[in-house]
Amino acid sequence: MNLEDFRFYASMGGHYVTSGTNAGAGTSAHLKRKSFSSREDAKEAVINALKLLELYTEPEPYQTYTVWVDGVEVTDYLLTLSQANRVSQKYFQDGYPAEIVNTVEEKQ
Repeated sequence: MNLEDFRFYASMGGHYVTSGTNAGAGTSAHLKRKSFSSREDAKEAVINALKLLELYTEPEPYQTYTVWVDGVEVTDYLLTLSQANRVSQKYFQDGYPAEIVNTVEEKQ
């Protein structure tokens, strides 16, 4: 999914964005639209959403990662890399150094 998958249009005093290709008045895509104060605000919101989607989408869905903090494994089960990054960031924000370990690489 990228910016070209969205349609931006002005209608009734607002600027709208929808992911439907046929977004005329009364269509289901039109009813699922989101209103913004400007076309630029609409594009910025879509770009930010796409960045988040990319950040939280794991290209390799294997759950082979764990997180260690101060010599203690803090996860109860294996995680994807993006999940492990989120757990690690939480500990880091609380002032604890966290290490992400790929269990597959360790066995090789």
